[in-house]
Amino acid sequence: MDNTWYYTLSTIAQTLAAIMGLSVVFVSLRLQNIIENIKEYKRRADYIVKNKNEHIDGNSGKINERSVSGLINELKEIEKDYPEKFENNSGFKPEIESYAKNFNFLDNLSFIKDTAGNLKIYRNQREKLFESTKYPGVIASATIIYAIILLSMSNLFFCDPILGKLLFFLATLFSIISIISIVKTSWILLRDSVQKI
Repeated sequence: MDNTWYYTLSTIAQTLAAIMGLSVVFVSLRLQNIIENIKEYKRRADYIVKNKNEHIDGNSGKINERSVSGLINELKEIEKDYPEKFENNSGFKPEIESYAKNFNFLDNLSFIKDTAGNLKIYRNQREKLFESTKYPGVIASATIIYAIILLSMSNLFFCDPILGKLLFFLATLFSIISIISIVKTSWILLRDSVQKI
């Protein structure tokens, strides 16, 4: 195999691995921030739902762990029925009112809406983060594997130069596509993070 091709293929693999490693750091930091926000709003939602179960449904037993989607749906139900079922409840209303004041909310309905809304926003951000990083990661990983396989098939370049050049061209093309997709995704994540500040 020509030294130029050898160095190019090994550089492709190393460069993409380094870029992916750096991207993973940024994605991990963003994901950590989103998860912390989800935990905070989930605690608030759990408190609201627990009080609803105790004071409205009469169920004071241990509450099973709920998913974020389940909590959002339950908060939406509370929000919808709040004036009729919850506003005049002597147990639920003061408990939530007292808790809401810790977050500078003066009325329960605004507190419940804020909790449900933010829980939904951060859940959607988490899903969007996974969705936006999936394809660049797969493309870059496949390109790294492809470049490594080509490095191990050095005899192919001597036996069939045309096929060797075609395979080399594909490795270069895939690496360009990978770098562009990773940079584009990183830019979108950075832009979204700055807008959230």
